[in-house]
This record gives sequence, structure tokens and C-alpha cells, in this order.
Amino acid sequence: MARPLRLLVENGHYHVTSRTWDRSALFRDDEHRLEFLDRLALTVERFDWRCLAYCLMGNHFHLLILTPLANLDRGMQRLNSGYAQWFNRQGARRGPVLEDRYHGALIQREPHLLELFRYLALNPVRAGLCRNPHRYVWSSHAATAGLAPIPGFLATRHVHDLFASSHGGGGRESYRAFVAAAVDSAQVEPPVHGDDEFVREAMEHVTRDPEIPRRHWSAGRPSLRELLSRSATGAELSFAYRNHGYTMASMAAHLRCHVSTVSRRIAAFERGDAGLQDLTP
Repeated sequence: MARPLRLLVENGHYHVTSRTWDRSALFRDDEHRLEFLDRLALTVERFDWRCLAYCLMGNHFHLLILTPLANLDRGMQRLNSGYAQWFNRQGARRGPVLEDRYHGALIQREPHLLELFRYLALNPVRAGLCRNPHRYVWSSHAATAGLAPIPGFLATRHVHDLFASSHGGGGRESYRAFVAAAVDSAQVEPPVHGDDEFVREAMEHVTRDPEIPRRHWSAGRPSLRELLSRSATGAELSFAYRNHGYTMASMAAHLRCHVSTVSRRIAAFERGDAGLQDLTP
């Protein structure tokens, strides 16, 4: 299969993701996460990037990066290879850590870029790691929303200016309102509340209900109901396809549309053009 076209431009906005080649843990503990963020800070400084957002998940990470120079490839090579070498030294292991190629989609500024801020902020909520995005300490959301200290490498002023120009008013307040508007739709109430033993006993003989998120039955990937909103944006489809292994056919069946519609939407998003428009069945 041919490798996807990598577009390198000056003043480009990119949604960058990278994951472990075997889907094992990329961050084993807080020391690993802090090490990665330290390396991200050094990369931002060395390559004159603007880091607009980040989110560290279990076996992958998301970045929103502005590159004043056309150097995303060099910066990502340094970031990924440096962290992978450190990761191997810590575990006295050898071999690959991350997939050969990071995924970097060039993003049109509006509305695609604004929607991606919300998408990254809600990732931990959709994965069942927290109920409110500002509670997740390994993403930039709380800092951008003014609810946590701001890392030196995070370009919050640039983010606030984007939201002020598009939504009016104060940029920080506009950002917070934009994310908060989708928080409730990203949360699904679990079918049983209680300690582990109580939940196991209550759920032991219950038939799997597709209305209930997969994570409330057992460990594993989030369900398509969690990953895909009603509008099924290109960002959501791409993430479910590349990061959680859902097939285009299964997503098409879930959305009641043709598989070619899903394919076109993913391709458009990953090219950075129309990928975040509403999906039409």
C-alpha cells in the first residue's frame, strides 16, 4: 500500500497522532508522561513550533501543531525517536516502540481546527477516563480553559485569539463554552453503580445491549456509539478507524450509510479539506 501524501507547508496547522506499533502501552506511568512532555517542549522550542493542544492517551498521543516553517517531519522524527530510545532504556528492551510513520493531517483553520480542539478535549471522556475533560491532567484542556497552570510550551494565547475571532467575546471563555457544549453528549451513564463485586454480580447474566458503552461491560475499545457523534465528522471516523481498529464497513452499518461515504469522509479529513463536515447517509 502506498504511503499517504505528507504535506509540509509554512504556517500549517496539523493534527498529529502516533501510536505504538503493537497497541501496547506508550506511557506506563506518570514518569513516562512527564518525560514525553519534556521532550515535546524541547521539540517545540528547537523547531519553532506552536503547540496548540495535546492529549496523551494509553497507547497513542494527539497534538495540534502550528509550524511557521515547513518542518513537521523533522520535528516529529526527533520527538518520536528520542522518546522511543528513552522508553527502551527504561525497560531494558530493544526494538520498535511506535509505528513507522506518524499520522499528520493538514487542517483548514475554520471550522475544522476549532472542532479538533473539542475532539481532543473530549477524548478522555469518550474513553471513560474521566467525566469532565478538565479533570484529565494529561491533556492541555484544563490549561487552555484557565483551570490549571499553563505549560511553557503551550500557545494558549494563540488558541484564545482563534476562538475570540470566530466566536466573539473573550477567547478563553469562548473556548470553554465550545467544549462544554459537547460534554454531556460525550458521557453515557453506566448501567450499574457500585463497587467492583456488586457490578460484576449485577451484570453477570445481563445480555449485551448495544445502547450501553462497551467499557461498562468489560475492558476494551470504546463502542462506535461513543466514538461517533450523530454528525460523524471526518476526525471521529478517522480516529475510530486508525486508533481503535473499526472497519469502514462496521462504521457504515452503524451510521446506516454506504461504506464509500465513510471512506470519502475519512480521506477528505486526512487530506485536511472537507473532513469535518456533516456526514450525509
